Order: sequence, then structure tokens, then C-alpha cells
Amino acid sequence: MGLLTTLKRGRKRTQDAMTASWVLGLSVAAVILSAVELIFTSLLVIMALATLWFAGYVVYRLYSDNR
Repeated sequence: MGLLTTLKRGRKRTQDAMTASWVLGLSVAAVILSAVELIFTSLLVIMALATLWFAGYVVYRLYSDNR
């Protein structure tokens, strides 16, 4: 009976270790996703500002050439 109890405890420890590594892996994936999200959000903001600048520059050139 002692061997069976030891095997059950070993299986439980293995399951706990797998669960802990899954949770740890999930948190690491969330951090990586956050970094990727930050990079692409900053690229989106940069492109929006560049588009806004270019549109303003085109309007400026259109009005300055007519004078």
C-alpha cells in the first residue's frame, strides 16, 4: 500500500509542476504579447502622424503654389 501512495504523490507533484510551468509559460507569453502589442501600436501611431503630416504638407503646397 505504501508504494501506491508514493506513486500517487509523485503523479500529483508532476501535475503540479506541469500546471506551474503552463501558468508561467502563459504569463511569459502575455509579456511577449504585450511587447509585440506595444511595438505595433507605436508603429501605428508613427504612421498616423506621418500621414497627418503628409496631408498637411500637401495642402500647404497646394495653397502656397496658388499665391
